[in-house]
Amino acid sequence: MTIPTRRAAAAIGLFLALTACGGGVDDGPKLTPDGVSVNTSKDGDISIETDDGTGSFTSATGGSLPDGFPADEVPIVDGEVQSGISMNNDAEEGYAAVIVVKQADHDAAVALLTAKGFTVEDSFSGGGTETSQMKSPSWSVMVSTTNVDPEMITVSYTVRKAEEP
Repeated sequence: MTIPTRRAAAAIGLFLALTACGGGVDDGPKLTPDGVSVNTSKDGDISIETDDGTGSFTSATGGSLPDGFPADEVPIVDGEVQSGISMNNDAEEGYAAVIVVKQADHDAAVALLTAKGFTVEDSFSGGGTETSQMKSPSWSVMVSTTNVDPEMITVSYTVRKAEEP
């Protein structure tokens, strides 16, 4: 994503600082000196936007996919949404989501995307994780299935607009 470098660095630094603070962050909007507006909530949700509207970043914990996630075009496995992120600027948009599932079935995650017209460009596995890079005419998706432990299995999606050929 190409949010101007200074603002991107400030937004990412601010996000990391706020998330490191845990539940101690007060609700409400903040305005940083470099023109980045920040909204936080006690449940861990964070929204960062530039004053001139050139970019935004939203992070949410649990419950639902991030705002704007193209669920109609990028189907995900059934499970509990653990976290989600959306980022966009004037030129690009991207999303990430982590889904907790009962059984790891990477082939099922890939099949859902294939049924929507995605093709597998690359796949690899190791260390308890299976990953596939997939592409459709509109979207590029990396889907990873990870056995965190016997009680926790995640399917992670990184989604961005496909680059023009």
